Amino acid sequence: MLQAIAAGDGARIVDLANLTVAQNIDSHNYKSRNGQWTHTNCEAGSCFYYNQTGDIATVGIDTSRLGQKSAVTVVTIEGGSFATDAVAYAQNLATAWTFDGRYVVLRSLATPTVVDALAGKQKLNAGGGGVGAQSASCPAGLSGTCVEVYAVGGSLTISYVFAVDPSRLGKPNAVTGVA
Repeated sequence: MLQAIAAGDGARIVDLANLTVAQNIDSHNYKSRNGQWTHTNCEAGSCFYYNQTGDIATVGIDTSRLGQKSAVTVVTIEGGSFATDAVAYAQNLATAWTFDGRYVVLRSLATPTVVDALAGKQKLNAGGGGVGAQSASCPAGLSGTCVEVYAVGGSLTISYVFAVDPSRLGKPNAVTGVA
């Protein structure tokens, strides 16, 4: 579906979904979005993707209709962008992980290794507060530009250090390590 949208192929969109979904795609101007989509996961009849500019796409699928016309039931694309400075980029990841938790957002901001590592760590809002970030020295094992993300307010005094690849700022997957 996302390939058909990127190609502006209205006939294929209607074939994969229906006229209502096609009209929604047109009315939201989804065809103008960056068409370089990366799949992250599927769950509960929806598949999730991110593109090279920070958009997040959800494609709803009627799995009983796979291989047939109109299997796609809904398409939504949320606009976004990737931060161009390391502190903001790391804070965006920490905030998404702490408050949102959607795998597609985490996967768009960090490498799979970092996302997997975060799954086993205590979230920064467990003590009832928010998230802050500041430049930091890189601990052993991390390289790049390092940023400390930490709990603000609440009862926790917890922090982590994220390694950010400066060449990936403004692009996906810039957070490459966590300690």
